[in-house]
Amino acid sequence: MLAYQRGIKSGTFDRALTDFREDEETRDNVNRIRAAGVPVMLVYVPKMPELRKRERIINPQTDPLMTSLEKMFNKPFYLIQQEYRGELPPKIDLRPNDGHPNREGLRFYADAITTPALAELRGGPGNMSENR
Repeated sequence: MLAYQRGIKSGTFDRALTDFREDEETRDNVNRIRAAGVPVMLVYVPKMPELRKRERIINPQTDPLMTSLEKMFNKPFYLIQQEYRGELPPKIDLRPNDGHPNREGLRFYADAITTPALAELRGGPGNMSENR
């Protein structure tokens, strides 16, 4: 994601990036992570409207980028909005000023991902969703 974000900020992309495998720095970073044997779990962090609808609400560029990461790591994204079954907190972000999580949002995301992350660390896919 860093290469993608850097390209957006610096304007270095002459076209929209749709596949992280096309970015040399991202490929190198993924190869280093895989060579180090670091456990990886791809997690999509949804905003409240996505949690309520239980689906991703994304722009057309995001889906192929996510798919390319799944292919690079050979594992699916864990989609909190599809897997989480608990009660949603009334507010999880700092809106209207900022879309980042507030304290309650950080707790929510941590709680939502703890069980599947522990399952992944124990060697199983846990509740990893393959549905998109």
